[in-house]
Amino acid sequence: MEAVDRAALEVLVGVRNDEVVTLREWVRGAGNCAAALTRKGIRRGDRVLICVPTGRAFLDGFLGASLIGAAPVPLPSLDGIARPAAFESRLASVVQDAAPSAIFADRRTAAHLRDFGLVGPNLPLIDPRTVERAPAPEAASDSNGAADAAPQA
Repeated sequence: MEAVDRAALEVLVGVRNDEVVTLREWVRGAGNCAAALTRKGIRRGDRVLICVPTGRAFLDGFLGASLIGAAPVPLPSLDGIARPAAFESRLASVVQDAAPSAIFADRRTAAHLRDFGLVGPNLPLIDPRTVERAPAPEAASDSNGAADAAPQA
């Protein structure tokens, strides 16, 4: 992103379940995820399974992967599904074709994917709850006081 006016970063970009998300928070979440993926060795051209419920964590993972040039591969979240094994055959071809380099999912979902044999035990896991607690990248300021919203990954 180009340099962004500080007031523009406070623009409301979404509300979900009474959660207000500003552009600043959206950029910060994506930047935190990009940094976490980079720490796991993910780089341009790698594929990242995004397996979280639709919402802020999904956006963080999808945009974070995109920021570093990785290809986000969305999968349905297994969160709240009583019988995740019922989805095994549907997910198998997608995961096989994607040949992912990492998983952005909670530990329960990653364990199901591993138990089904869809991903290997050594595939790096980025848990959205861990990313949310990570320190945010600092925005650089230019001489006019405008913040550079692009995260430093």
